[in-house]
Amino acid sequence: MIVTEIINHDDDPEPKPVNKYKCIWFSSKRNQFVESNLLEGDLRLINLKEIEEEELQLGSLVALKTLPVELGKERSFLHSELLQNSTKKTNTSSGLLTFVSPVMSVIEIVKHNDEKDSKVSSDIKRKKIYPENLVKCKWFDAAGEKFSEYLLPIESLLVIPKPNEELLSMLSKAISEDSYLLTGDTLLKPLQLSNRSGYFHLTYFDYVLNKNISKEIDQIIDPKIILNPFKTHAPIFKKRKKGGKIILKQTIDINTLLEKALKRTDKKYLFIKYQDRFGQITTRTISRYELIEGEDDLSLKKSLIKYLRAFCHLRNADRNFRITSIIEVSELVLAY
Repeated sequence: MIVTEIINHDDDPEPKPVNKYKCIWFSSKRNQFVESNLLEGDLRLINLKEIEEEELQLGSLVALKTLPVELGKERSFLHSELLQNSTKKTNTSSGLLTFVSPVMSVIEIVKHNDEKDSKVSSDIKRKKIYPENLVKCKWFDAAGEKFSEYLLPIESLLVIPKPNEELLSMLSKAISEDSYLLTGDTLLKPLQLSNRSGYFHLTYFDYVLNKNISKEIDQIIDPKIILNPFKTHAPIFKKRKKGGKIILKQTIDINTLLEKALKRTDKKYLFIKYQDRFGQITTRTISRYELIEGEDDLSLKKSLIKYLRAFCHLRNADRNFRITSIIEVSELVLAY
């Protein structure tokens, strides 16, 4: 909520004064702004960036300053699936957009009318603090199928910035050409562009964190388009004819790729497809990897087998991967 007026009791005698605040928020159910008077003890202050008054002009696109907070709210769902030998739990989330302010157009900027709304009410000896400037905003009320207008304090508004057209064009090109992005210390597969209340977001698969992420496009720093995110891949099979039949011959195996990756001075992230002891197959991005030997805890003979010990970015912890359980491995072009 945004505070639009303050009923200040600081100068009142006993009992201890309590300030009152007129607050405003946007109800997506009514598709209108709603006001409410609340006591100081009912509120918690959230510090937000203030806009400069000269940024506002007629025709500017604005929203309530709470917009970034409301867009950041999510609801989370935990799903459990009973497998043969274990329970698979997945956590999904979606936006909670109940109180998101509409994007509005500025049609008038006026001074507050002091004669109409006196700052002092002598009968109850209280002082009202009003905003100095008000902005008349206009938006389309989809529920009522009409345009609506509302006067809001200039301090309550956030100017919607113009999008970076050059960056927007690059991201659209990467999506349409099924390309990848190298940016900073990560590697992205762009999936979708969306406009959320005037802010463009990119949904992408992050090859380092190994998950889908949505982020404002201005937070994607210095992206470069690349066609292939993988330096090498294993296993690779080639077709050849033998005795009139077409057979597959393995040209690069997983052990060979791992040996070469371990010898590099500029070690690259590895992207692996792994099957655990319960038969579940997951993809992992790993770094700081090394080959170790350990006892086979699944065998009665306790024979030594090879493991790839590495930092798993999906689990954010060190993990040991049985070499024989790695189905595929790709070496990313990104070094760590």
